[in-house]
Amino acid sequence: MSLLGIELSDAGILAAAGDPPRLLETDGGETSSPGFALSLSDGLILGRDALSRFRLNPRSSTNRFWDDLGTEPIRQPGLEGKTCAELAYRHLGKLWDALRHAAGEVVIAVPGFYTRHQLGILLGIADELSMPVKGFVPIALAGSSATHPRQPLLHLDIHLHRIEITRLEQGARLVQKETKTIAGKGFHYLYTEWVKMVADEFVRITRFDPFDQAAYEQELYNRLPGARQSLQPHAPATFSLEAGSHSYRVPLDYELFAQKTEAVFSEVLRIIDDMLPGAGTGEKGPVLQITRRTAHLPGCKEALYKLPSLALM
Repeated sequence: MSLLGIELSDAGILAAAGDPPRLLETDGGETSSPGFALSLSDGLILGRDALSRFRLNPRSSTNRFWDDLGTEPIRQPGLEGKTCAELAYRHLGKLWDALRHAAGEVVIAVPGFYTRHQLGILLGIADELSMPVKGFVPIALAGSSATHPRQPLLHLDIHLHRIEITRLEQGARLVQKETKTIAGKGFHYLYTEWVKMVADEFVRITRFDPFDQAAYEQELYNRLPGARQSLQPHAPATFSLEAGSHSYRVPLDYELFAQKTEAVFSEVLRIIDDMLPGAGTGEKGPVLQITRRTAHLPGCKEALYKLPSLALM
């Protein structure tokens, strides 16, 4: 057994082990497990299964338990009596069942905005699961595979409910010096905006409204991520939905998706600009390391290139 690394982002929890490290399957044969929970009369559904039914049962669903990790009761009809810590325990327990065979010791990469209290809750959860945690490390540090001497170094990541910008100090060791977040503008916000945009196109072009029934809305949410990942600049694609015996099609335009991202990233650019004086001038321009899930957002790089001195890694 080897060291197991877990990256704890509610946008999709990842795990890797081996030499060289490789991503492990954690959730129904997939390598990532999003932070979704659905409480039904016959039990609690977590991860991808909950995501695939999220719009069918909105009153009994939540995707905030990792972001709001705590022990206060959840004030949401359908989830009465549960806490974010309980849902996090159940979610991590589901993943641990799939991972324990590969683990000698565990290191967990955590969001930089987690407080000491939240880290204490996470450590308690790991202890209850008999998970041999060796330590925690901020995601920004765990994801910095290369240093850039004499250059200010920043790290950008996106979670379900917030965007996180971290300033790193390079010396004898890499240190997380400052973290700022944009709350309420993570993956969940962007996908909601994209779904509304595509639904409006269906109504405008075909008069079919995917929001007319929860099943159609859920199908739109389920299929949009794959369609979004295939989009390329200046190369329109087609998106279709089946409703009964009818099939409806609308064009998908990378640039329209990018506009939604760039609107959010205007705040990212402001924060980066504010952080750079505190990072020192350096002999060269600043370096921004961006996570894979961030880099794949339509319009992300276009927005970041508006800071011409910034090198993207």
